Amino acid sequence: MKNSPPPPSVLSFFRTSGSGRTYMYKFSHRQSFLTGYPPYINGSHIDDLYSVFGEPFMEFFRERFLDIQDFDEDDKETSDKIQAYYANFAWTG
Repeated sequence: MKNSPPPPSVLSFFRTSGSGRTYMYKFSHRQSFLTGYPPYINGSHIDDLYSVFGEPFMEFFRERFLDIQDFDEDDKETSDKIQAYYANFAWTG
């Protein structure tokens, strides 16, 4: 089973009921600390939030609340890119 985008009817609904512009992205990075996922799942619902909020760089928070010792360099690079995408989208729309 692969992750797939929403059907065109869903995108069409949001496009016509709002500003006319619809944006979507697919996050498919497998975070280094996420274990137990089947091999065909790279990222699932809300897994992108670790990167959006920069948790690979929040050592105190992750050790205290998530019981996660460390993210790898690929996770940190992905977080930098995702934050840049979000900042660019906020700036330019």
